[in-house]
Amino acid sequence: MQSQRRLLGSLLAGLFGSIAVAAASGQVISETLKLLPENGHEEDYFGCSVALMDGGVAIGADGVLQEKGSVFLFDNSTGQQAFELRAQDRIGGAQFGWSVAMDEGIIAVGAPFIYAEDRSGWAYLFDAITGEQLAKLIPDDAQYYDYFGYLIAMDAGLVAVGAPGDFDNGPSSGSGYVFEVATGRQVVKLLPTDGLAHDGAGTCIDIQDGIVALGAPFSDSNGVDSGCVYLFDAHSGTQLFKLLPDDGEADASFGSAVAIENGVLAVGAFKDDARGVDSGSVYLFDLASGAQIAKYVPEGESTRMVFGEHLAVERGVLAVAAPGYSSGAGAAYLIHMVSGERIAILLASDGESGDRFASSIALRNGIVAVGAPYDSEQAFFSGSAYLFRVPTLPHLDLMSSCPDAGPFRVRWTRATPDDRAAILYSHEQGLFTIPGSHQCPGTALALGPDQLQVVLVRTSDSNGRHVVNGMAPGRICGGYLQLLDLSTCYTSNVIPIQ
Repeated sequence: MQSQRRLLGSLLAGLFGSIAVAAASGQVISETLKLLPENGHEEDYFGCSVALMDGGVAIGADGVLQEKGSVFLFDNSTGQQAFELRAQDRIGGAQFGWSVAMDEGIIAVGAPFIYAEDRSGWAYLFDAITGEQLAKLIPDDAQYYDYFGYLIAMDAGLVAVGAPGDFDNGPSSGSGYVFEVATGRQVVKLLPTDGLAHDGAGTCIDIQDGIVALGAPFSDSNGVDSGCVYLFDAHSGTQLFKLLPDDGEADASFGSAVAIENGVLAVGAFKDDARGVDSGSVYLFDLASGAQIAKYVPEGESTRMVFGEHLAVERGVLAVAAPGYSSGAGAAYLIHMVSGERIAILLASDGESGDRFASSIALRNGIVAVGAPYDSEQAFFSGSAYLFRVPTLPHLDLMSSCPDAGPFRVRWTRATPDDRAAILYSHEQGLFTIPGSHQCPGTALALGPDQLQVVLVRTSDSNGRHVVNGMAPGRICGGYLQLLDLSTCYTSNVIPIQ
């Protein structure tokens, strides 16, 4: 049929009309569940920390009754509260639940503000099924003001714990520790070889595949409070790399957040001024070489968004917290780690200025948990948390080389079965939002305005797939294609025509 063989560049009049410039990209997604404790109190700060594992989500509330703190476990499919965790030796001011991590049926909880027994900060291990306390972790050389437990991470039977107040390299120079989950035994202490006073190493920490990333956001390596990140061997404690951004500058706080997956490290610099004062940014590094791979920044003017204050990553999807978004209402972004394309923007459906939504974030098995500790639904600053699902995005493939006025073949998958999808073309990439008077209003495209056109609209098969065979002019070479699912309004990857 002639309609099946349209020239690339033909426009279906009236479907969208003009495309307006916008300062955002990715679909806006609201939560599937909002989580609240059964008995919320004033200044609980429920949602100050979050962690996920199969079937469950742990949510820290470090202010429950005189800052003794608690951690609540919920079923992440029903939103039902399972139980509340409390340390057996609860101490006022400890802020148990300030940090939390989950792995292989174990919950690790940090209480970094304990000032007892000549120690500053403890961490605890609990059974995620029964809620039983299994161990209390205390570093061998603990001292006052270590803030041990400030951040905590788990992987493959090991627990990594940050202590940003450690004095070994000077006041608040900071350090990290690794413990065995099974025994509670300290394996090694992680101490930067060039650490200095007030670096704050251990303000953030992550561990995967035997590598520990230790953030020192107040290091002066590229200027005052420019920040850096150290990589260590989790078993020997050997320092492998010191990471600095290519464009490091004072007051950026590079190393304020870290997240590792499959040989790639994401690093937050939440006070980077790339898009305005404290707009924030995220960098990617190759763990094997220590080389910087990419830098991501928010779109448009984003003053005090603090994009990158917290991070999580899974299966090539990077979750970036921006709790300063919209006067502190907060937002989180989902980003393709490889391409840098925005997948979605996560917003609380009932979010308000000052909630600080995305003050904590976790990602596991396609679920995103986001904390909003200043939400006042139950009481003043009682807090809340939200669960989102990572959208299954359509995927577009170009199955031909760049044509010279010849045959052209494009395939898409993972679109809505038996429903329509549109292929769009532009001569440039960009960040543009479909205006409110057209189909899929508010959806941001990763295409620019130069020759932006709807190429065709087709119906996917029962598996959400379709193949387009057509004739195309050579002038489209060097342009870009993107698919828009007209049922969900989700967008695909962008592919260059080469």
